[in-house]
Parts: sequence; C-alpha cells; structure tokens
Amino acid sequence: MDSAPLEDSLTSQIFKIFEVIRSELVLSGGVDDLPLDFPIVEMDSSAPDMANFLGMCHFSARYDTAADLKRCNFSQQVDRISMRVLCKSAEEGVANEGEESHYHLLRLIPTLLHEFAHVTTELGRTLTDQELSCRNRKLKRMEHFSHDDLFYDHFRRILKAAEQLGIYSLPNSPNKYNYPVLRRFDQVDLEVCPLPLCGSSKLYGSPLSRRQATEEGEIQLTVTQAAPQALNLTIINAKGVKKFVQIKENGYEALRTAIGKKFGNKGWSKLQTPQGQDISVETFSQLVKTGDTIRVM
Repeated sequence: MDSAPLEDSLTSQIFKIFEVIRSELVLSGGVDDLPLDFPIVEMDSSAPDMANFLGMCHFSARYDTAADLKRCNFSQQVDRISMRVLCKSAEEGVANEGEESHYHLLRLIPTLLHEFAHVTTELGRTLTDQELSCRNRKLKRMEHFSHDDLFYDHFRRILKAAEQLGIYSLPNSPNKYNYPVLRRFDQVDLEVCPLPLCGSSKLYGSPLSRRQATEEGEIQLTVTQAAPQALNLTIINAKGVKKFVQIKENGYEALRTAIGKKFGNKGWSKLQTPQGQDISVETFSQLVKTGDTIRVM
C-alpha cells in the first residue's frame, strides 16, 4: 500500500494542490463523472512495479458474495491514485534547477490528469456480455493501462477543462487535441524531458520553493519566479525549407540570430506568423509561443 505519510511540508502542499485541481475540474470544469471521494496518495516508489511511473490509478473489484466473484459478477471501483512527487535525480545527487527535491508541477499535473482520465474511462466503460470474460474482469481489478479511443475521448475532455480553468495547457502545436497528437504526448517521458515540452500553466507554472507559516499557523507557499523557458520553433523560408530552432533567450534578437545560423543573414528581412502578422521587437511576446511556425521573408 502506498499511502506513505506526507512528512515534509512541500509534499503535503503538492497533494493539497492535487485535491484543489480535482475539485475545480468537477465543480467548475464540468467533469462531473470524476469521483471526489477516492484518495490521492504518495506513491511507494520502492515497489518494483512503480519505479518507472510518476502516477498510477488503482482499481479493485466490488462484489456481494463469493459466488459472484466465481462467476465474475463484479464491478470495479477506484481505490486510489498514487503519485510520485520526489525526484529520483535528487536522490542520486543530480537535480534540475528548481527541482532539487520535488518534481515541477508541470511534470506532475499532466500525469494526474492522465490518471483522472483512466478513472472516468473505466467507471463509464460499458462492455457487451461477450466481452465480459472472466479473464478481462480479473484484469480490471489491477492497474489499468488501456489507452484506446475511449480513453483519449476522456483525456481530451479533461485537458480542455483544465486549460479553460488555467490549470494546465498542452504544449502549443497544431491540432493538439487530435488523437495522434495526444498519443505522441503520452509517449513523452515527463520525468526527464525538457520542462518546456511538458506544457504550461497559468496557475502552477512557477516552481514551488518552500512553505512558510503565517502567524495564524496557516500554510503559505513562497513561489520562486520561473526562469525564462526555451522556445522551440519551426522556421520556414521563402523556398519552403523548414528548420527547427530552440532559443533559450526569449526575445526577438535571439530569434533572428538563430535564424541567421540556419539560413544565413542574406535574402530575408522580416519575420511573420503563418497568418501574415509581422513579428517585431514590440510584438514578439504576443505573437511567438513555443511550438509555433515562423515564416522567414
């Protein structure tokens, strides 16, 4: 069982944020098929089958009599979602900036939303009598790994609600809610990939640094200012040649320098969005986001 005590304050606060996110999705985001009563607990990362996961949804069987179990006449219920919030890299003495002990929320929140999608998918799944084989029902007592179209329907719905509430947004890309794009994102190892590729959040984009107690004893967080994130962009010149660039300094001049290294500094004079909007020093921050395509004119 992975309900380890939440001994440090930052871990405790992260799990409070998880509960707030769930409540907001249900009460304000329209995800009313997500139960509010199952626990979200800290993962026992020492368990051999948990070592490679940031999150896991755990189901169990519900039946009235032993005869029901023998006939596979049981339904499933959610036991818990377990989340690993302490960094492996910190344990090994190697940590990313801002993640000296705990994973950034931009790694944890999409994992949590993924597990929520498993909950709503499996509780709402309907199967024909022919599909309710005993073997399948026994599998449903264990952790769920099914990622079929029904799962992605639920995942997309939860992601859209999270974006509307400012909780979390997928990395900016064309048709980001299409099945192929969601499947590719699901294959990203959120534990180790560059933070800009994990997505963004209006509410939780900055790393949590420490807790402080007010005079009344209530918990408050000091949130450090997030470092400027790298921009991953596709640039395309007048001949239709595409190149990928990453600029670590978020600014117009840094972009022009990166383009000069790819295409040279001759033969082009301005930058535009695919919609034909001119990009300048003044408009850069409003028009350019990670994942965008830039036309080199």
